[in-house]
Amino acid sequence: MIKEKGIWTLTDEGISAFHTYKKPENFYRRAQKLYREWRKATKKPVKTVDEDIEDESPAITYEEAEEQAWGEIENYLKEMPPYDFQNLVGALLEAMGYHVSWIAPPGKDGGIDIVAWNDPLGTKPPRIKVQVKRE
Repeated sequence: MIKEKGIWTLTDEGISAFHTYKKPENFYRRAQKLYREWRKATKKPVKTVDEDIEDESPAITYEEAEEQAWGEIENYLKEMPPYDFQNLVGALLEAMGYHVSWIAPPGKDGGIDIVAWNDPLGTKPPRIKVQVKRE
């Protein structure tokens, strides 16, 4: 590939390489190797990301990291003080485009914790009544 005035163009060599290397990983490795050779020849050594992790495998997979993140989020929400959790639910409703007209203050609330509407004046149905529970 050639970059000219910020625009990348695929060369004939690039098209040939595309047909030669069917697996993207092999194409990428070959491109990195050729790039390192070119940088060395131009006396501008640059360390690529692959050189740092070439022989290392990731400590955990993407799926494991995602599962761990969801577990940490779940634990955080379970440990959150009840009224902070209630305010979080109200903020989520606002982020979804609802207009939250009331969030119960700390103390007995008669079962309704949040009231929200589709419009800011509360004139259009539906009216949303929320009782916040974590379990």
